[in-house]
Amino acid sequence: MKQTGISKLFFAALLVIVCSGMAFALPAAGMIKVILYDSTPEAAPVEGASVYLSYWSFNNGGGSFLAEEGPFITDAEGTVTRDITADTEKDFVVKATYRDISVEKTVKWYGGLTTRLTLPIGSVTVTLEDPKGLPIENKSVTISGSNFNLTENTDAKGAVVFTRINLQGQYAVSIPNGKETLVVNASAVSATKVVVPVYDITVNVVDEEGTGFPDAEVKAIPEAQLEQVKRTDKNGVAVFERLAPGSLSLSSFVGGTALEKDMNITNDESVYLVLDLKKPILDSVNVADNEADKEPKLLIAAHDQGAYGSGIESVAVTYSLDKKNWIPIPATKTAGQFSASVPKMKEGTVVYYHLQIIDKAGNTFEGGDGSFTVLAANGGGSGGNGGTNGSGAQGTDYLPFVVVVVIIIAAVTYFGWTKLRQAGNA
Repeated sequence: MKQTGISKLFFAALLVIVCSGMAFALPAAGMIKVILYDSTPEAAPVEGASVYLSYWSFNNGGGSFLAEEGPFITDAEGTVTRDITADTEKDFVVKATYRDISVEKTVKWYGGLTTRLTLPIGSVTVTLEDPKGLPIENKSVTISGSNFNLTENTDAKGAVVFTRINLQGQYAVSIPNGKETLVVNASAVSATKVVVPVYDITVNVVDEEGTGFPDAEVKAIPEAQLEQVKRTDKNGVAVFERLAPGSLSLSSFVGGTALEKDMNITNDESVYLVLDLKKPILDSVNVADNEADKEPKLLIAAHDQGAYGSGIESVAVTYSLDKKNWIPIPATKTAGQFSASVPKMKEGTVVYYHLQIIDKAGNTFEGGDGSFTVLAANGGGSGGNGGTNGSGAQGTDYLPFVVVVVIIIAAVTYFGWTKLRQAGNA
């Protein structure tokens, strides 16, 4: 009986050992929960991070391999939860990445675990001030790292707070500055202060003569800043103060006409929005190279009316040989006047021309009709007919000859009259 009891005890122990071995051979199953926090004092959860899980596992043939799962994206609570079934023999590796940050942690697998990781990220505050230390509001600021780029506008205190920035990495802060960009490089800091120059832009809303329009609404839209609206004073002046460098769009609406101007802010400046309603004035038309073997040139001088006129934008020229068929020719601006070349013509050809002059405000002068006669080769002169505001230049090459002829006729007449008088007295 005693031997039988020992045998039973032996077989029971053997059964426990066998079952234990079978348990170790079965796959281990359970849940793994990963929670990510930032490094702020509040330890806020990090949403949108990527989590990877890796561990050693066995295949059906008994061989081991490194299994990796992911990425899994953390939720609003910074959490990723996964059900895992794995034959694990060593450590379990959890890796988390966010923007340009990566951390990992090795944990022991017990068939289920919860692990917490802290990412070295926090808030970075960028403050913009003018040279006097006053804050710059509503100015665009961009912060960028190796694989992220964020843009925000400064608040009333000139500050913008960027969250979830790698405080152990490097980043650049950039602010639009006219045609350039101010760039500040920073590393392992949580606050950056940038001094940005600011300027005053004075807007004058006037007519061509410089007379201001009082109480006119003026809109200013600085680059990456909010639109500002002001009304002109009794002299037609509105001042926009403390504008940071960058592009600026100005507009007003006077007398049913929209006035607009785009510019770059680089210093204090006084600019004009001009209501230009007057047509350009034709000053003169002269003909050069008026010979049969050359291309005659019409030299056109014109100006816009008023001290603040918008200026001449273009001149269009057409010519005709019969006043019926008109042919356009290009006019180019050279040395303060416009020049248009007529094709070579035969001697004695009469060329008629017509002008259209347009200023930058779209006002148009139409007319300047005139003509000239093509002279013989090497004959010189202009041979024009007409002049300013509808008449061409008068030719002067025959003038000396005409004068001589008139003098001779006068002399002959005088001497003939004298002889007749002397004969009568005799």
